[in-house]
Amino acid sequence: MLTGTLARSPGENVGSYEISLGTLNAGDNYQIEFIGNELEIIPARLAEILTGGDITTPWSINPLLPNQVNILTQDGQIISYNVTWDISTIDVLKRGTYTVFGTVDLPTGILNPSGQKAVIRVVVLPKPAPSDITLSNDNFIPDPSISLQEIGFFSVIDAFDDVHTVELVPGASDNNYFEIDSNVLYWNSEEEAAGVITFTILVRVTDRDGNVFEKSFLITRNRKAIDEIEVFNTFSPNDDGINDTWGIPDLQYFRGGRV
Repeated sequence: MLTGTLARSPGENVGSYEISLGTLNAGDNYQIEFIGNELEIIPARLAEILTGGDITTPWSINPLLPNQVNILTQDGQIISYNVTWDISTIDVLKRGTYTVFGTVDLPTGILNPSGQKAVIRVVVLPKPAPSDITLSNDNFIPDPSISLQEIGFFSVIDAFDDVHTVELVPGASDNNYFEIDSNVLYWNSEEEAAGVITFTILVRVTDRDGNVFEKSFLITRNRKAIDEIEVFNTFSPNDDGINDTWGIPDLQYFRGGRV
C-alpha cells in the first residue's frame, strides 16, 4: 500500500516544474522505482473582456469608472484584473455618449494575442440652461461727444457654470442701435433716433453645452431738460479745429427742434 505524495518544484506561473518522489512510500517490503517527469503550466488565452453597462455622469463632472474588469478565458475562467482607462476622448463640457477604451493589467499567464481592450460607454448628461440674465442699468442720458456710450453690465444667472456668450439677437427689436462687448451694453449708433425715448433689445445667452436663453429689455434714453441744454454764443470759423462750427448737439435727440 502506497503512502505519501509526490512533490514538485514550487510555482504557479507559466513554465515547467520538476516532479519528484516526494514522500511516496511503498512500505518496508517494497522499493519504488520512480521515473521523474515535469509538470508544464501553459498560458490561458483571453476570450473576452467583460464590462458592465453605460456609465452616466453629470455635465462637467469626470465619470467614476471601475478600477477592475472581469475577463473570460477560453477555458472558461472568469477573473478580475485592474484596468487603466483612457479618458482623453471624453469632453465633460459637452453632452453626448463617448466610447472609452481601457488597458487590462493581464499577468504573463494570460495571453491576449489580438490586443483586446476593455470598452465602456460614458454618457455625459445635458447641462441645465441658464435661468435668467439681468442688466445692472437700463437708462442713460446720451452724450453727443461719445460714439460708444456704456449703459450697463449683464449678469447671467446659472447655477452650473460661469462661462457664457452674451449677444444681441441680430435684426431683432431695436438691437441695431446697441452693441454688447464683454457683457457690457453700449449705445452705438450714429443715427439719432430723434424723439425716441424707449428702446427694446433682445439678448441671447448661450452656454458651453449649447443651451440658449433669450430675454427682452426695455432701455430708456433720458434727454436733458430744455433749460439744461447749453447754447454756445460764439464760434470762430478759421479752420483751426476749435469752435469752427456752431450748433446745439443736444437738440438732435428731440423731434422738431429748430434754431
